Amino acid sequence: FVIGGNSQGQCGFGGVTDKVKSFQHLPLPDATGAIVKVVCGMDHSLLLSCDGKVFSCGWGADGQTGLGFFDDAVKVSQLEGELSGVKIKDISSAVDCCLAVSVIAATYIAVARDNYSETFKKIIV
Repeated sequence: FVIGGNSQGQCGFGGVTDKVKSFQHLPLPDATGAIVKVVCGMDHSLLLSCDGKVFSCGWGADGQTGLGFFDDAVKVSQLEGELSGVKIKDISSAVDCCLAVSVIAATYIAVARDNYSETFKKIIV
C-alpha cells in the first residue's frame, strides 16, 4: 500500500497526482514475489522482492530509477540491464543515488547527477 507525495509517480500506482491522501493498493508486476524491503530517494522508490528482484518507480530525470530512461516511471517496473538474472539481497537509496548488493557480494550502483547513469552498473566484484 502507498500514501504520500506522488508528483513524479513515486508511489507507483500508475498515475501522477500531487498527493495520495489515503492508502492505495500498489499494483505490482505479475511475477513479483513478496516485497521484503522498500527504500525511497528524493522522489523515487525501490522495492526488493523475496526472490531478489528489484523494482522502481518515480522521478527518473537523472537516471536514478535505473530503468534505462530519464522520464518519470509512474508504474512499478522491474529493473533489467546489468541486474537481469542477478539475485539482489539488499538495496539502498538517498536523494538521487541507488545501490543494490547481490548475493555474491557484487555491488551495483545507479548514480545520478554526476554521470547520468541510466541503469545500474556493476562496480565491485
